[in-house]
Amino acid sequence: MTFIIVGAGVFGASTALVLAKRYPDREIILIDRHQPPSPDGSSVDSSRIVRADYAKEEYTKLMIEAEAIWKGDRELSQHYRPSGLLLCDEGQTGYVKEAYQVVTRLAVPQSLEPLSGLRSIKEKMRTSPSGQSDPIKMKDEEDERWSGYVNWSSGWADAEASTLLFVKRAIAMKNVRFIQAQVAHLLYENTREDSKVLGVQSADGRKLKADLTILACGAWTAQITDLTGHCLSTGQVLAYFKVTPEEEEKYKNMPIIFDLTSGCFLIPPHNGEMKVARHAMGYENPKKIPHWRGRGHVTVSVPRTSVTHPNEQIPAEGEEELRRWLQIFTPEFANRPFTKTRVCWYTDTPTGDFVITHHPHHQGLFIATGGSGHGFKFLPVLGEKIADCVQNRLEESLKKLWQWKDIPKEATRGDGSRGRGDRIDISKMYNDPADVHNGEYPVQPPFSKL
Repeated sequence: MTFIIVGAGVFGASTALVLAKRYPDREIILIDRHQPPSPDGSSVDSSRIVRADYAKEEYTKLMIEAEAIWKGDRELSQHYRPSGLLLCDEGQTGYVKEAYQVVTRLAVPQSLEPLSGLRSIKEKMRTSPSGQSDPIKMKDEEDERWSGYVNWSSGWADAEASTLLFVKRAIAMKNVRFIQAQVAHLLYENTREDSKVLGVQSADGRKLKADLTILACGAWTAQITDLTGHCLSTGQVLAYFKVTPEEEEKYKNMPIIFDLTSGCFLIPPHNGEMKVARHAMGYENPKKIPHWRGRGHVTVSVPRTSVTHPNEQIPAEGEEELRRWLQIFTPEFANRPFTKTRVCWYTDTPTGDFVITHHPHHQGLFIATGGSGHGFKFLPVLGEKIADCVQNRLEESLKKLWQWKDIPKEATRGDGSRGRGDRIDISKMYNDPADVHNGEYPVQPPFSKL
């Protein structure tokens, strides 16, 4: 069996590595439109949260597997920072309580520290190297609405470096071949609705064939095959700001703080800067694209990134929300100039579960996407699980969770970890008049540096 894997990010690179080991005499073609690391990939960033704190046991169990590798793999552990994670909310979600119950049962209870009140949460962020905390003054009624806990076994990782490590490992395998190309469409055996997929055709006309084509291209997957009702590409805001050496010393022992009421989170300082971001319903960017089978046009949400819109800053709405949140937790940073901003594009599913399955209607096609903003942390084990599914031996609990399924209309807010608010049309934030996306991207240099 030969394989084509479209996408050299977390899902694609980890899968290529595992399949290359399981099928040493078979060719694996790994395709990406950019030289890794892709400049606008969702997991190409300085930091991503690595946590076992889930309301669903399946993800906590999977993260316990992954966490052992994050800490035990000599190369990968260099990119991991076990800072701890402070998960909290203002009493408006049940996710924090559910996650605490799950992680207490399945993980290491002695690493958990319950917190009650906003005052205790803010003091925990400012714990000095001596163990003393800054006293926080506030009104009692403001304080008592908040609760949460710290999981000191969680942390964050350099996402770009970690993903690139797996890309390097994959292409170092003798039977893996990397091709830099933009995939224009799938190749079908015939015109029937349930036609077998034979491979892909690139934008420059190359036809590449394989026994199994795996789509693992994140927020771009829905431009290649119909994922209506299963996946939606959504954008989330993030920003960086500089901190002084004194501020870095003050906050160096803080855990990540993740507030599920707003969806905002703050990564501890590293190399003189901090990152603040929002994990909410986000933005969508509905555009007309050619139909997947050449039948007119369809409308899907298309990522609007620094590649397609160079020098574009995050929408004013997003910046205002990040600053409003900083004013609550770290007011000294609320008006700090942002040195860099970005809209990071997720591949959301209605329930927040991944879509990892053989396509039910197209033989020869496999879907590995739907990261929903929490796929990166499973990098050490995700390829193994995807390969298990390819070979029809994935454990039943994960198979059921990730299968192609009909989604109830009411299941539209992911897994419950998203902040308040509704999804926003990002094109309206920029007064974008265009409604047609032509699919063209700048061509980057060949893949030759790794």
